[in-house]
Amino acid sequence: MVPIEKDQQKKCSTSLRLIPHLEDLYRKDYQKFQRKGLRMSDVNSVCERRIWFEFHNPEKSQEIEPRKVIRFSHGNQIHDLDRQKLQIAGLVMNVEKELYDSRLKLSGHCDGRIPIWKFETVEDGREKTPILEIKTANLYKFQEMERSGLDQGYYDQVQLYMDTAKCGEALVLVHNMDTGHLLEFTVLVDSVRIKQIKKWFRAFGKTLKNSEPSARPHPRDSWQCGYCDYKKHCWIGVPEEPTSPEFKADGSAVPDTEMLESAAKTFLSLKRAEKASKKELEVCRAVIEQYFAASGEKEIAIGDDKIIRATKKSTVYDLDILNLDLEMLRAVSKAQSALIQKAVKDGLIDATKFELSKKIEFGEEIKAEFGKEKTNGNVTD
Repeated sequence: MVPIEKDQQKKCSTSLRLIPHLEDLYRKDYQKFQRKGLRMSDVNSVCERRIWFEFHNPEKSQEIEPRKVIRFSHGNQIHDLDRQKLQIAGLVMNVEKELYDSRLKLSGHCDGRIPIWKFETVEDGREKTPILEIKTANLYKFQEMERSGLDQGYYDQVQLYMDTAKCGEALVLVHNMDTGHLLEFTVLVDSVRIKQIKKWFRAFGKTLKNSEPSARPHPRDSWQCGYCDYKKHCWIGVPEEPTSPEFKADGSAVPDTEMLESAAKTFLSLKRAEKASKKELEVCRAVIEQYFAASGEKEIAIGDDKIIRATKKSTVYDLDILNLDLEMLRAVSKAQSALIQKAVKDGLIDATKFELSKKIEFGEEIKAEFGKEKTNGNVTD
């Protein structure tokens, strides 16, 4: 192949001529999935508060980021394609069978019934022919199910399907959207769990009639809030974290160029060496920090390398607001987001109180970016 000339490359540029239209088409598809009542799949919801908003304040729904809407649509397309192939092969019948629990007023639909086994009646008058449920998952969730088994929300959802369809068995097919890998789970009817799920729905049905939604179950920066249509409306009145302060000269003396260049070169060299002398590194750091403070500059260029002035954010918590026990206090103080989110989900921390308890402190740090080594400026001490 003949190499392309640089002048020819300039004739190709990024544009935004079709993308806005395509995003709008995906968004219209997403809007078709607006709720009309409680669904059996709501047992798989990560936030009861969001469901309350969908019933009481649907007009407060915000416009979701295009990439998330597109990913939602791709998941539906993969789901439909898998089901279609199984149907054509004669492995699935009664596709998209509607299900309805008249007592709880719950609607749902399974992806079909699998006729490869004969219709047999088992205990409680349930048919043995399995129902089919197809799910799509990202890589993280797929790997989690590989390690720990079927997601609890999916398990509960098919339990409701089996109960309504008078079926004793279900097959759950999980399609990894990122890699194309597949997982399959066989789920047997669990009468004890079904009673627990119905009890939850009866209580939740009463909650939906309240004039105010339940407490926030997740922190603002959680992935659950990140994918929610009502995030902006939900967190009204709760202050945002402060933004990073601007760098300004403090009026002190600026180190001369020779001293600064010497300090910067030495600093970069020490950053590359894992066992560099800590004392010498701090001496050079002091000179560079003095330059940054005095000049208000954000970086120092030394050949292909750079020393970048940055802000390091640390979070402390108002313990009077949180009122945590000692064990949970230790978990929060380590700023381990997974533990914090688990504590919120388990009701040990109220998400609103947690948000209000945050106190952001800024401290400065210096990052070394080695141009010759093609790093990404993520070398920190």
